[in-house]
Amino acid sequence: MAWAGELQMRPADVELLMFRSAANADPTSRWRQEPDAVEGLSDGDRTVLDALEDAADAFAALEPTPSDVEAVDFEMGSRMLRRIVLARWRT
Repeated sequence: MAWAGELQMRPADVELLMFRSAANADPTSRWRQEPDAVEGLSDGDRTVLDALEDAADAFAALEPTPSDVEAVDFEMGSRMLRRIVLARWRT
């Protein structure tokens, strides 16, 4: 968790964000939390999170279908971007 310092967050907060990200990625997760449920998130941050969801849907619909490697890379990049937005909310 060395990058927790780069985000100016406690490692426990970073772990929580990672857990939430994983839970939110699974539509069947009992711990899933929609971005609207996060108190104090600005309208701009909500807009960015919504745009990331729209981008994920558009990416999945690409023809030809993205390869498994491309899909993993896209998901990793999306998670990183969501963490940045949520880290702004936590500070």
